[in-house]
Amino acid sequence: MSVLKKPSRLPRGFLLFELMVAVIVLAISLAIISRSFIHSLSALKTSAQFFKGGLLLENKIWELEQKRGVSPEKEEGTFEGFDGAFRWTVETKEMEASLYEALVTVGWNMGNREETLQVTTYLPKPHEK
Repeated sequence: MSVLKKPSRLPRGFLLFELMVAVIVLAISLAIISRSFIHSLSALKTSAQFFKGGLLLENKIWELEQKRGVSPEKEEGTFEGFDGAFRWTVETKEMEASLYEALVTVGWNMGNREETLQVTTYLPKPHEK
């Protein structure tokens, strides 16, 4: 009778190759997550700029309605408090009825491109006495 020896069991662990694959998968995952985060921050900044532009556009339209002395011409300017970052343009033309057609534009630069918002509105002509 012979005594059969059981093969000795080596301590099990991770191979170097397995660790390298895990690190590569982790690095790719982190790169994708950070890229998504950066894109979401960029989208948030763009959204904030368009929101400000929309509010300033609405403010300019209300200002024109309160002015009541619109004449057919082109006016340009910048909004105060924004260091010239937001510009406005109002182009008015006389219509057949007792109205002026006003094209109100608000523009700003975002990086290397220019963004604009435009609205056409109709304003009454001032009453002549």
